Amino acid sequence: MQFNPVSSVQFVYTQKCNAHCSHCINNCGPEETAKLNPKKVIDSVNEISELKIKDLGITGGESLIFLDEITAILSAAKKKKIRTSMVSNVFWASDEKKAKEIALSLDKAGLKELDISCDSFHMQFIPFSNIINAFNALENYTSIKPCLRFTLSKSKSLEAFILKFKDYFLNKKGNKLKIFVQELLPFGRAQTGIPKSEFNSKKQINKNKCVFLGNPTVNSDNRSFICCNGFDVESNAFVLGDFNKSSLTEIVNSYKKSLFVFYLRHKGPYFISKLAEKHNLEKKFSTSHLKLLDKYIGLCDYCVLNLGQYSREDLTAMLEKELSKDKKMQKLAKKDALKKKKK
Repeated sequence: MQFNPVSSVQFVYTQKCNAHCSHCINNCGPEETAKLNPKKVIDSVNEISELKIKDLGITGGESLIFLDEITAILSAAKKKKIRTSMVSNVFWASDEKKAKEIALSLDKAGLKELDISCDSFHMQFIPFSNIINAFNALENYTSIKPCLRFTLSKSKSLEAFILKFKDYFLNKKGNKLKIFVQELLPFGRAQTGIPKSEFNSKKQINKNKCVFLGNPTVNSDNRSFICCNGFDVESNAFVLGDFNKSSLTEIVNSYKKSLFVFYLRHKGPYFISKLAEKHNLEKKFSTSHLKLLDKYIGLCDYCVLNLGQYSREDLTAMLEKELSKDKKMQKLAKKDALKKKKK
């Protein structure tokens, strides 16, 4: 039974990046070489279309280091009428002329949204003038919607940043400026690169369901995940398959049929974690290397740190037993499956 909806597919195209940000959860940097095969990604565009998935996202690392490969992927998606979005630190917008040139090439290839990483972490490597050049080029010469992307810590507030540079971010087209804000997470390089005092940890973890799903992710090392976290975890709990050995259709179908994803969506990681404790599920993997803080930031680090201790096989077997005796969840699974068929 397929009951988990998919709104987009995300490609972490490369781990290579011109910057070496202290907060990077995927340990990206200039010395890294991991990268997806562009032909394989382009071939997957046809599968995305056949699966009737409407959105494709590309991030990194810094994907636009490989501009020609990225524009080829975007062009393939444009032909299939798939909406595309990207994240970039806009290293390429060093002057107005170059910013315009790159923006126009991305626009021609069909890119619909460009998220500009512009917080204090990225600006240690990228001049603020690059952000202005990129923003103005997108606004004045293309139909690409710019989005400002911030990672916040205790000492770096969004409000202070916006007030300092508000005149630059007045949208000339009269549209509302899109802003994406994410919390600083204690994974990857942030384990050693960020002081503990900078994390906005909470006394109590949110016990609600996960709202960050719907976007299966292919990492630059060809592992595919149910979301954009779990890269540093030894367990296969979050893994859907190997992009080298599986088609994207197989990966997406694995996501759609995943009981783990189903319970994350409707019950949340806290419920699954407590259920695992109740069933005395064997902890086969350690996540102690990720435990930086005494408190949790939110659902994502709670999920990775606690559920990353178990294997996918054990979690699935446990959840199959749980579903077999839970009439309410059975009805919900059938209802979700019916919604998918109608679509």
